[in-house]
Amino acid sequence: MKLSKTEKTIFDEFRPRLRGAFTESKKQRLEAYSVERARWLKNEAKVKKEGETLILRDDKGVVLRIVENPSLKLAQQAQDRSLKLAKELGL
Repeated sequence: MKLSKTEKTIFDEFRPRLRGAFTESKKQRLEAYSVERARWLKNEAKVKKEGETLILRDDKGVVLRIVENPSLKLAQQAQDRSLKLAKELGL
């Protein structure tokens, strides 16, 4: 799998923390963990910047509705998956 720069940084940070032989299975789980952790951090940053809710307006600026920021759900899902993978890896 080709990791982004952020994902590779996470991979390199957590690789030394793994115990035992570095098997192909561990490598794949660490790659998946790195992807999910990067996704989590990216979406958390968006939520911090934009807020947990978004105000949708028409072209005249009239509020149409207020919705949950989609990045909030994406961050929560990525956090859940990364924590599960971290547990499997013994992190």
